[in-house]
Amino acid sequence: MRSVPLRSFNDFLGFGARYSIPKECKWNGRMVSNLIYYQSNYFLLSLVIIMLLSALNPIPVITGLLVICLPLMILLFLDTQTLNTINQPKILVPVCIVIAMLLIRFISGIIFFFCVLLVPVLTVCLHALCRQRNLKNRVCKLVESVRSGEQKTLMGYMLEVFGVDVRLLTIDN
Repeated sequence: MRSVPLRSFNDFLGFGARYSIPKECKWNGRMVSNLIYYQSNYFLLSLVIIMLLSALNPIPVITGLLVICLPLMILLFLDTQTLNTINQPKILVPVCIVIAMLLIRFISGIIFFFCVLLVPVLTVCLHALCRQRNLKNRVCKLVESVRSGEQKTLMGYMLEVFGVDVRLLTIDN
């Protein structure tokens, strides 16, 4: 996997940046090309937003993370054991009751945790959609589409998971 350099602040958000809402037919192309071109900036921006929101209100983030991860780890542990949990309701029923009680008790922390994860995603999507492409962006998108068989970037893998084929997109503005 290869890495992409950080773009300058002036190029990413500064005075040289132009923003507009694209026509409906060009949403996909603009978003994908911006996601590829500014991917390092987007990952850094997401990390900063998550850290900032977590620092402002750490207790709900930690409780939300724990309440989501611990039951999943317990259920995964029970699933990997050779115990036949269907024939042993003495184990399964209390575990399910405890998990349900945790989810109900800490629902506000869970919601806040998911909001902390959702804010960077929405910020990145909004910037990628509204930021107009420049010449460097178009050239980078062309290189990424040609290089798709070689080493991919992290954003290339993520777009592939979501079913976006960079090679099929046009390069026009």
